[in-house]
Amino acid sequence: MAQLTMYPAVVNSPGTELAAAISVSDTTITLVSVMGIPAAPNLLTIGSDETAETIRYTAVNGKTLTVERAFQGAAKSWSAGAKVARYFTAYDYDALRQNVGDLDASKETPAGAQAKANTAEANAKNASASKVHAHAAGDISSGTLHVDRLPKASTGAQGIVQLNNATNSPATDQAATAAAVKAAMDQATAAFTSASDGKNQIAEAITGKGVPAAGSDTFPVLSNKIGQIQTGVKKANGTIPEVTTVVENYAAISITVTGLTFKPSLLQLRTYDNQTDGDLYLYSYGANLVNNFATNNRTKTTKNAVATMNNDGFNVKIYWGAYYAYDIQWTAVE
Repeated sequence: MAQLTMYPAVVNSPGTELAAAISVSDTTITLVSVMGIPAAPNLLTIGSDETAETIRYTAVNGKTLTVERAFQGAAKSWSAGAKVARYFTAYDYDALRQNVGDLDASKETPAGAQAKANTAEANAKNASASKVHAHAAGDISSGTLHVDRLPKASTGAQGIVQLNNATNSPATDQAATAAAVKAAMDQATAAFTSASDGKNQIAEAITGKGVPAAGSDTFPVLSNKIGQIQTGVKKANGTIPEVTTVVENYAAISITVTGLTFKPSLLQLRTYDNQTDGDLYLYSYGANLVNNFATNNRTKTTKNAVATMNNDGFNVKIYWGAYYAYDIQWTAVE
């Protein structure tokens, strides 16, 4: 049971008087003097016989007290001059008796004290026998942390991880060692070198087919150049603007073509005479065709005709009479 409030007493219970009359419902009273009145809260008795009223005051402001009426006894009207004092009241006695009784009921018995001592001893022995106990990792600033208390790492949380030398492990809670990183780097370097060597070989093969290529070309570029490789017999054609000179009364035309991807084995030249109303001149050069010459209406005799086949083109010099020619069309076959 809860202890009752016990209010301080005053030696010899000094008294005073009401300075003004009060009614049954008044909750403030004014005293002639507050000398000897204990600090609030406390009890006072108005009157001195069996008609007295015990009140409890909660505040003192000058000589005016804020009170709780009929704390013990009935509230009534009192005249000015009624005696007021801090007497020993029935409440004081009842509170003392109840509080002492509660303490007596809750006091420890010898048997109870022994049981508590036995429990404390057993708890102490169990705590001493346990060598491993739990603490949050953040609470430990020194000493050795038991491995079971170390947090495990994952892709979503920090923690300890096991080192691993493998370069093909799918584990997400282990860390690669420097040796594993080096092994992976060595494999990547070897793959890059192999790919680079392969590109160089492809580029050489493409170049060998007449399309210039380099190992520094990207794979899409190399693929495009592979598509440019010509299969079967190679040929090329073009037009040379009129360039003529007169040598010993002969019209001389010199033709040089370079940049072909093959060495011609057959060459044919065509032009129209600008002096004979469109005569066609046809020159053919090859292994079995040397200085062959024809026109559409008559035969012309050349002073000389020379053709030289090169690895990437040809040179031709043609002489004929005093005639001049328009642009020359040429066709070369590998």
